[in-house]
Amino acid sequence: MTSKPVFLREATGLVKGMSVWDAFWINSMSSASGGLIAPLYIFAVGPIVFPGGDYLIACVGYLLVMSAQSLAYAFLTAAMPRSGGDYVFVSRTIHPVVGLFSNFNLAFWNFGFFAFVSFYVATYVSRLMGDFGAADPAAWALTSVGTFAIGTIVVILCGLLVLRGVRNYFRFQNFVIIVSLIALVVVVGILWVDAPAFHQAFNQWAIANNAANGTDPYQTVINTAASQGYVNPGFSVWATLGLIPIVYSIANYNNVSSYVSGEMKNAQSFKSQVTALVGSVVANTIMIGAIVGTLIYAAGYNFLSSVVYSATSFPSIPTTWDFFVRVLTPQYMWFIDASMVLICFTVTALELLFATRCIFAWAFDRVVPTKLAAVSDRFHSPINSVLLSMALAELLLALMTFTGVIALYTASAFGTVVTFFIASVAVAVFPYWRKRIFDASVVNYRIAGIPVMTISGVLSALALLYVSYYFVAMPVLAGYSTITGYTLIGLIVFSVLVYYGARMYHRKKEGMDIGVAFSEIPPE
Repeated sequence: MTSKPVFLREATGLVKGMSVWDAFWINSMSSASGGLIAPLYIFAVGPIVFPGGDYLIACVGYLLVMSAQSLAYAFLTAAMPRSGGDYVFVSRTIHPVVGLFSNFNLAFWNFGFFAFVSFYVATYVSRLMGDFGAADPAAWALTSVGTFAIGTIVVILCGLLVLRGVRNYFRFQNFVIIVSLIALVVVVGILWVDAPAFHQAFNQWAIANNAANGTDPYQTVINTAASQGYVNPGFSVWATLGLIPIVYSIANYNNVSSYVSGEMKNAQSFKSQVTALVGSVVANTIMIGAIVGTLIYAAGYNFLSSVVYSATSFPSIPTTWDFFVRVLTPQYMWFIDASMVLICFTVTALELLFATRCIFAWAFDRVVPTKLAAVSDRFHSPINSVLLSMALAELLLALMTFTGVIALYTASAFGTVVTFFIASVAVAVFPYWRKRIFDASVVNYRIAGIPVMTISGVLSALALLYVSYYFVAMPVLAGYSTITGYTLIGLIVFSVLVYYGARMYHRKKEGMDIGVAFSEIPPE
């Protein structure tokens, strides 16, 4: 074997341009898309699957589950604050193949989500055009060609933004955060202040759009659902426990900063990681709870449940939260729709940021072609990783637009849980399997001789087993199917082939064993 350096170079070339509050907001924005979609999904599934569940208590349950997961990631990131996140940690704690599979798996599902958000932005572009009376362009945006064209523009613009480095990305993100918070206040304010007028406003809309019969369409919807078998059984603890995984399935991804931690200032600070990760969960829970709570206050629990239960009888009545705002005050919808376009764009960009740092980490370990770790001297961003991520996103966007591949990605919630569970197990065993590194780290806290890190990892793993049970037992919650299982098996095989193939290649061509790198933490 030669004495060639273990890692590609002595420094990554990336710069520390992310503050703790940048990390907090990137995590909040990552979950923001879920936070804004979660109220829709809760009411779209909850009344049918878990009647009698309390949605606000379920939000508190979501907070507990996500806090356990996020605290584990805070330990993980503070122990090894490097680009690539759990890939670096798991590959050094358990085994390189396990780290690769865990990260390949997350990248696979998140590339789909990346493409999906690019795909979904066309919906809000269409609504925004409709707000200004541009009916024909609004209709075109929802066609396959229109959706693909808009999604492609989003992918290109996001790629250009990420190519210019994290500092430029965060400048843009800070602007979107301000707009998003204003939009949230507007939505909650409208639903709260105008709640007494909802019944009449809905009736006027329904009559004008022939959405429901009778002089009181609001009551017609409730009566129709009752005639079809809907019954509100009153509060149910078991139903409420079932609602928690529904919220989680949409808003479970708030750890983007972990994958960009090599570019975070003071990333080894456990306090900073808790602020960025657990803090963002609290913020997201408040957002979801505010929208869910005001929706129930304005429209009524029984009405919201009845709309979903009798959806086939009233196909022209949307079940999205923004529809209910539109019914009350259509004059403000242009601002809300524009905000949603910006949020979708920002979420697409941060998903791209996540993907590029994972690819960069693989290349830095020489597991994939090392050219993917090339960094721009001007912008300090991994150029080739960004370009590859854009190409993959564009391919998935095309598949989602013109084929039925989107059905596979309905299981993305379960797919991501697999990675989070593996990372939690790694957190639990790290103090024992990598005792020397743990003892020298800033997270070597103990209670009664037991590492707090181990306790955190166990609690996170248990929380994830809880939501996984519902995902597998009730596929409607996360789309789990036999295909999902085959996909995971395929990713395991792929990880084994990539790692041992790369190891064999470098041993034969350069006389070096890349496996040695996994006994060390990569340089900053």
